[in-house]
Amino acid sequence: MTVLSARILARHTMKKNLAKKGISVSYRTILRVIKSKKEENIPSKTEVKNVNKRGLPFIRSDDLIKKIAKSIDTPNPATQREISCKLGISTGTVSRVLKEDLGLTYHKKVTTHVLTPKPAQQRLDRGPHSLRCLSRQKLPVIVSIDET
Repeated sequence: MTVLSARILARHTMKKNLAKKGISVSYRTILRVIKSKKEENIPSKTEVKNVNKRGLPFIRSDDLIKKIAKSIDTPNPATQREISCKLGISTGTVSRVLKEDLGLTYHKKVTTHVLTPKPAQQRLDRGPHSLRCLSRQKLPVIVSIDET
């Protein structure tokens, strides 16, 4: 049974019940009464809080914004997907909070090789020997891109 047929059935039963009591009412009047009763039950827009424009609950609360800001305020922040899984919200919500509420822009997270202390010390110890092997006569310029 569709919603439309259920409404029509409800109007017919209302009219029959009123006719049994000796009251004759048109279908149009019944519709007007139903509509006014529905409008009475709906709170005005000024009374509704924490609801977005589609009537759904507003997820981007101050508490959620603080949690997301705290999770990205680290040297190696989590990805948007990791944040969304941890907080149980969608990645779109995380993206919207970062962009609209925190005013941040999206940058692809680049994972870098973190040099631990042991390899860093090895590079410092072996560096002078490598430079001696490569004298100016063998190689005029050395360009090195290194983390240390």
